[in-house]
Amino acid sequence: MSKLLLLPMLALLVLTVSAPPTGAQPDPPKDPDCGANTPYDPRTNSCTEVTDQRQESSPNQAGTPSLETVPAGEAPEPSPVVQSDEDALAQDLALVAAAAGWTMEEAAADRRAADVVGRIAVQVAAARPDIFVGSALSSEPGGAPALYIKGPADQFVRNLVANAEIDIKIVENQPFSFDELGERMLQVHRALEARGFQNVSTGFSPTGGGQIRAGVTRQPGLPDDPAEILSGLPAELRASVTLTVSDAPIVSDDSAFGGMQLRDDGRNECTSGWSVWNATGTTGVTGAGPLHRYQPDR
Repeated sequence: MSKLLLLPMLALLVLTVSAPPTGAQPDPPKDPDCGANTPYDPRTNSCTEVTDQRQESSPNQAGTPSLETVPAGEAPEPSPVVQSDEDALAQDLALVAAAAGWTMEEAAADRRAADVVGRIAVQVAAARPDIFVGSALSSEPGGAPALYIKGPADQFVRNLVANAEIDIKIVENQPFSFDELGERMLQVHRALEARGFQNVSTGFSPTGGGQIRAGVTRQPGLPDDPAEILSGLPAELRASVTLTVSDAPIVSDDSAFGGMQLRDDGRNECTSGWSVWNATGTTGVTGAGPLHRYQPDR
């Protein structure tokens, strides 16, 4: 039924559009001398010549011609360039090599060591979280990285290291796992806050032998002797904490963003990465991965 209704309406529409207005004169006949390929133009009452002129265009990245024009005397905007994975890696290696004073070969060897030990560290952390501590790169570019293990390394860990493409050192008999170090660090942080310190910083390194690094800002009415402050911590933590007291603020309530300096013992060690938090709601910030040479304990 819909087709039957639409067809008369379409015919009426065509007739209405095609019909000349009342009083309008019909178009004059085409000049027979125009030829088959030269149409007649009623506006000028003459034949119009059709020339084969094509509009120049430049293809965009998707292959579609662009009709944008550039004002005379101005250079066109350069098209964005998307790097390949190989080009991006080469640029990263060049930047690392220049910053560290290495050759490209040394930077590539260091990157390969980081990739291999990082992959094994992820496997150990997933399968043996009770003994995994962390990993660290060598101080020499491309040197044997180290895998840190709580207690003795089991056969699972030894097999992974034995089958690796590069030499990896196993540093075993560490006192705490990564998870245990994180929990101990959190206990130290909360204990210092409970003493009234408002500016507190805590951290640890897989290469630190189980030590927790802590720092507080000196405050009126609170002790400023590290030994006295440590005496207020839980007994099972005191021997594993290295505490510094500073006159300068350790942390502030200002906005934080990626690329800020991360300091340790008064030195710039790395730059900040993403803001993070764990399952208990404790917040923190990561160190930027590309600067692993200045923050080797990842």
